[in-house]
Amino acid sequence: MGIQAGEERRLRRVARTGRPVFYGPFARYADWTAGRRDGKGNIFEPALERRQGTAAGRVVPPHVAALGYRFNEYAHSIRHALKSLAESKVAERRACADEVRRLERNLTEVRTTLANIPTTAPLELLQRRNAVEQDKSVELVAARNQREWDARRGTHAADESRLESQARAKRARMAVLDGEIAALESVGDSAVRRRQAHARRRAHSYRKQLFRKHEDRAVLEQVLDFSGPANPEPNDLFGIAGLDGDDGPNLVPVRD
Repeated sequence: MGIQAGEERRLRRVARTGRPVFYGPFARYADWTAGRRDGKGNIFEPALERRQGTAAGRVVPPHVAALGYRFNEYAHSIRHALKSLAESKVAERRACADEVRRLERNLTEVRTTLANIPTTAPLELLQRRNAVEQDKSVELVAARNQREWDARRGTHAADESRLESQARAKRARMAVLDGEIAALESVGDSAVRRRQAHARRRAHSYRKQLFRKHEDRAVLEQVLDFSGPANPEPNDLFGIAGLDGDDGPNLVPVRD
C-alpha cells in the first residue's frame, strides 16, 4: 500500500508540472543523424517509384516507426501502473454500488409498508379498551391506542430514516471514489499525451533533416507518413467506464 501511495504521488507530481518531456542533445543528435542518413540513402525508393500519394499507401519511416513503438510501450506501462493503483478504488466502488442496491430494495419495502399504514389509527382500534380501562373516558382510551399506533408506525419510519442515511453515505463515498478514479485517469492521460508530443517532436526533427538531404522533397512528402504516434484514447484510461451501468440516475430517491 505504501509503495502504491508513493508511486501515485510521484505520478501526480509529474502531471502537475505540465512541462514537456526533456528533449536532450543525445536524442536530438540521434534524430538528426537518422534523418540525414535516410535522406542520403535510397530506403524510400520503392515507395517513390509507386508514387502512392493516398494516406493508405503512405510509408512510415523506420525511425518514426521506432519512436511510435517506444511511445506505445510507455503508454502501455503507464496504463498498467495506474490501473494497479486504481484497482482497490474500483473494487470499493463496486462494493458500494452493490450495497446501495441492497439498501434500495429494503427502502422500497419499508416505504411500501409505511404507505399502507395511515397516520391515524382506525376508529375500531381507537375504541378498543384493555382490562383496566373499563371506566376510562373514550378520549383517554383513544389517546392511548393512538400512541401505540404511532409507536408501531414510528418503527418503520425510523427504519426508513436509517436506510436513507446509509444510502446517502454510500453514495457520497461513491462520489469520492469516482473523483479519485477520474483524477488517476487525468494523471495517466496527461503523462501519455506529453510523451506523445515528445515523440512527435522527435519525428519532426528527423523529418527536417531528411528533407534537407533528399533530392526530391516534394515527392517524398506525398509518400511518407510523419504523423507520429496515434492519439491515445482520451477517456476510460483503465477500461473501467460504466462500472455499474447507469446505476446513479436509477437509484431510489433519498430525501435530504
